[in-house]
Amino acid sequence: MGISRKNFIKWVTKGVTGKSPKSDSMIQWFTNKGRTKGFTHYAAEHLDEIELFLKAITDSEPDMMQWVEERLRNYLPSNILIPPTKLYLVFGSGDGRIFYDEATFDVTLAYVMGLENTKGMIAHELHHMARNKEYGNWTDYKGLKFILSTLEAEGIADMVFSIHSSTLARNDLPIVTMMMQSKAYDCVDEILKEMDELVSKSYPREPKQNKLYRLFSKNAFHPVGHVMARRIENCLGRERLVDCIGEPVKFIKTYQTSAERDGGHVFSNKAMDMIGQAFSGEP
Repeated sequence: MGISRKNFIKWVTKGVTGKSPKSDSMIQWFTNKGRTKGFTHYAAEHLDEIELFLKAITDSEPDMMQWVEERLRNYLPSNILIPPTKLYLVFGSGDGRIFYDEATFDVTLAYVMGLENTKGMIAHELHHMARNKEYGNWTDYKGLKFILSTLEAEGIADMVFSIHSSTLARNDLPIVTMMMQSKAYDCVDEILKEMDELVSKSYPREPKQNKLYRLFSKNAFHPVGHVMARRIENCLGRERLVDCIGEPVKFIKTYQTSAERDGGHVFSNKAMDMIGQAFSGEP
């Protein structure tokens, strides 16, 4: 199994349509007008250039698909298959998203990022899809489970490709530049220390989820998870990192081992006890 050539690229200009339950959440996402207004105005001013860019994507589809599969395989266990996927390039989403066996990516964002970065972001999103097919959708969790799962899922997917450590092909759409210029990379250990303190102080109960979520606001999940994953790979090897996919607690514990070696923030015993219990009630 692999990424279907026939369904790999589908371009629709008015979002995804359809009556199946799978499409409902996708359509709902696109109707949130406020967050994507800047993308829509930019697209209207650059339609001719975007059309040429879409042709370049279509022309490079076979090579793109091969690159994506090879990149994904570097960060997936051998037992996890890359699922056949319908990928829609759309106007109005503002980012990349996965919905069951369908994925979307904003045309305008792709144009601003450039072809090479677009390949990387597609690989990033399909890594989420492969992970979720095997282990379930981590975004269904709340509280500490959500925090731990997001750090694991986004951290490892950012090893496949990270928009935050890339260079834009164009920098005339301020909202994208702002998305990429996350300052969290400069203070990962400080954020982990604050997380440690929040979890430790509330022990043996979980901290209030609004406090946890506030800590990771302003796009901090990607940089923090990415640095954690990178430390694991650099200290312990890629195989140990890949072994953490779908297992957030193992991800944190493996990070802990790597942090003890390279000087990163090491979680307290109380925090590790709380983290270790986060998924204990699950079957």
